[in-house]
Amino acid sequence: MKYFLFFVLLAAFMDTFSQLPIMSPLAQELGASSLMTGLIVGTYSFTNMGGNIIAGILIDKIGPRKVLLYGFGATGLILLLYILVQTPLQLLTVRFIHGATGGFLVPAAFTYLGNAAEQENGKGESMSKSGAAIGLAAIIGPAFGGIVSSKMGVGYVFTILSILLILTGILTGLLLPENRASFTDKKDNATGLGQLVPLFTDKNLNMAFIASFSLLFAMGTLAYLLPFRVAELNYPQSFAGILLSFFGCVAIILFILPTHRLVAKISASATMIFGMGIIGLSLCLLSQVEALANMFVTMGIYGIGFALLFPSMSAAVLENTAKENRGKAFGILYAFFSLGVVAGSALLGALDTTIRNGFITGGILIFLFAGIMMYLSLSKKNASF
Repeated sequence: MKYFLFFVLLAAFMDTFSQLPIMSPLAQELGASSLMTGLIVGTYSFTNMGGNIIAGILIDKIGPRKVLLYGFGATGLILLLYILVQTPLQLLTVRFIHGATGGFLVPAAFTYLGNAAEQENGKGESMSKSGAAIGLAAIIGPAFGGIVSSKMGVGYVFTILSILLILTGILTGLLLPENRASFTDKKDNATGLGQLVPLFTDKNLNMAFIASFSLLFAMGTLAYLLPFRVAELNYPQSFAGILLSFFGCVAIILFILPTHRLVAKISASATMIFGMGIIGLSLCLLSQVEALANMFVTMGIYGIGFALLFPSMSAAVLENTAKENRGKAFGILYAFFSLGVVAGSALLGALDTTIRNGFITGGILIFLFAGIMMYLSLSKKNASF
């Protein structure tokens, strides 16, 4: 069952990553302006945040299995609407709906996985292997989207993804039992967004939320600046994708190796801060290194930071929540995840700085976020004395 959950995560993130190389060209092919293209690309992340939050509340009410079933079914059907769009406004509308329903998948999958891991006392290992599934999707997804769209047409990408998600939903209904650990007799008297407020009073959860935002803020920075950096150094443009895939491969290796058991013995807060420090350092180094070999080394270092940060932030949510609020906590975590994607590229684009200064700015901001987390960690320890 646990391995099927990793497949569920792979399918959920394939939906997101496969569309990265095709959405902007599709919008431009339909006649979208630069502004409209930006809105079409960014709308998914904004509505995905809303979907994450709503999913979190639903998960704690009806259980993660049902949310997964509804999410895969709805998202799989909505993907077919991309084939029918003929104008930029229609594409924007489909992206709006797709982001909202797609936001149901990841919080539900992680809540189910977390509850199962808690029962088996294997939190750290489950979170590490889930990171491997996501890293694999990050490598396969863009390559799949780019190759299939260029060889067969963009419609085939959406059709294949639709079939994948609908089949995954059917298998979820057949293979995943209704985990009674997902339910509780405790009732939350708060309603609406008021249910989320208590989660922001927990410093451990706040650190996980900051880590989630930081991780994807750094990814947004990389996605925006690395292709420009590669072009600036007169390397073939294909190396931008290869470098991004390389850090993913390093992270996957570290997720799978037994070394993750050693890391699991260190507190989640310390691991998150250390991982963010490595990522911040990597961004700063990318502003300076010029030799291609050094860029690969730097991206490998980035992969180490990613491998430390991702499972520790998920484990922090798992360790600091109970059955009655775990879904909401994972919903918030991945809402910050979605926000970070937009913020990284949008902020650096708005600053209109040089490529080198952009990397340095991104690195300094990650160090700043790590400093805030260190303050929260120290204040938590002082309060316990």
